[in-house]
Amino acid sequence: MNKVTRITLQAVAYTLFCALIYFFSTAPAYTYLESDQAEIKLAFKHASKRVHECVKRSRKELMKLPPNMRKTNDCPRERAIVQVTIYLDGKRIADKKFVPPGLHQDATVFAYAKLPLPVGDHVLSVEMRDSARTEGYDYKKEASMSITTGQALVVGFDGVNNELTFSY
Repeated sequence: MNKVTRITLQAVAYTLFCALIYFFSTAPAYTYLESDQAEIKLAFKHASKRVHECVKRSRKELMKLPPNMRKTNDCPRERAIVQVTIYLDGKRIADKKFVPPGLHQDATVFAYAKLPLPVGDHVLSVEMRDSARTEGYDYKKEASMSITTGQALVVGFDGVNNELTFSY
């Protein structure tokens, strides 16, 4: 194969490759949300409360342990499951449970979920439990809001102030 033929074939191959990239970057139309939809994003990082409280060991119990393990407090590591319930206009639209990762279920929970939201005026209520209790919730937040097309409402948790947050 001579040099001119090789260069010509390379030019044709590069042109086809560029045309293919151009086609796939413009032709397949992709819409993330429908024209009458918005989205709720639940996104936060939170270390839930421990399932069991720390127990103070007696002097007798401490003496039974090896010297390198003589801690006065015995604190189990397991943390509670984080449960989040979301209501839209009084109707429950999500009930999510996030189990703490880790060998002893003792690590921080990374909560993330996406939910479709119709455009318009709504009352959003979010409840979260991060303790071992079985009834009720530890945190609640409710707000009236007007949602526009394509908007993303982020539901988070502020660990400093210990409260749920809504942001656009």
